[in-house]
Amino acid sequence: MRLRSMMRVRAGMALCAGISTTAGAADPAGPMAAAFGAREAVQQMSLSPDGTHVAMIVPVRGHGAALRIANMTTGEVAQPILSAAGDPETLTSCRWATDIRVICQIRTASKSSFGLIGFSRTVAINRDGSAMKMLSARTNDRSLGMMQDGGSVIDWTADGVAGAVLMTRSFVPEMTTGM
Repeated sequence: MRLRSMMRVRAGMALCAGISTTAGAADPAGPMAAAFGAREAVQQMSLSPDGTHVAMIVPVRGHGAALRIANMTTGEVAQPILSAAGDPETLTSCRWATDIRVICQIRTASKSSFGLIGFSRTVAINRDGSAMKMLSARTNDRSLGMMQDGGSVIDWTADGVAGAVLMTRSFVPEMTTGM
C-alpha cells in the first residue's frame, strides 16, 4: 500500500512538472515576468479521496485562475472547468467533497461609497464541469443587508453521508409587505 501511495505522489509530481510548462505557454508573461518573477505554475491543489484525480488551481492570462482536473492514472489534464478573471473575482481554493465533486471558494470585491467591499461565495462542481451549484446562501431584492461571507466548510464528513458537508452560513433577514 505504501509503495502505491509513493508511486501516486511521484506521478503527481511528474504531472505538475508537465503542467508548469503548459501553464507558462498559456500565459505569455513577457519581459515584466522576467524582470520581476512569474506567477507560480500551480497555486493550490487537492488530491481526490480515491487518489485518482488532482484538482489544481492554475494561473491564466492576466490575474486570472482556473480549476483544472488531472487524472493521475492516465496523466490526462482536462481543460479548465471553472475560472475567474482575477479582476476582481479570484478562485482561492478547491477541495474534494467526494471522488467526483469539488467545492471551491471564490472571492470578489465591489466598489461602494465606503470603498471596496469584499465578498466570498462557495460553489460545488463535478470534476467534468457539470452540475455547478452555489452552496452559499442566496440573497434577493428583499434582503435587508449585504451578505459578504459566503460561508465555509467546517466538516467534510457531515453525518458520515458521502458528499454531505457542514457549512457556516450567514443569515440576512428579509422584509416583505402585503400578503
